[in-house]
Amino acid sequence: MSHIVVPNHVPQKDAWRITLTWPVINQGREVAFLIEGAGKAQVLHEVFLGPYQPDTYPSQLIRPASGKLALLLDVAAASKLPTPKNSDSTGTLELK
Repeated sequence: MSHIVVPNHVPQKDAWRITLTWPVINQGREVAFLIEGAGKAQVLHEVFLGPYQPDTYPSQLIRPASGKLALLLDVAAASKLPTPKNSDSTGTLELK
């Protein structure tokens, strides 16, 4: 692992932020994505159910060593994912 964090410019906010690198995130005990809004639904579908394209979707590099990745989604963001089978709107998405 060469870097723990990297600088990342956010042009929409004309600001810089520090981002943990994917090897560091993958070593976390608890790893979660917090995603909201209908504008994220198609991208979320592509990330988890589409072809592996980490240059396009860097979040596809996130594969925690624990084997567990929590997705905290609102209904709009989750709209293009398979519907959970249990009634409390939680479920497991199996990744290959």
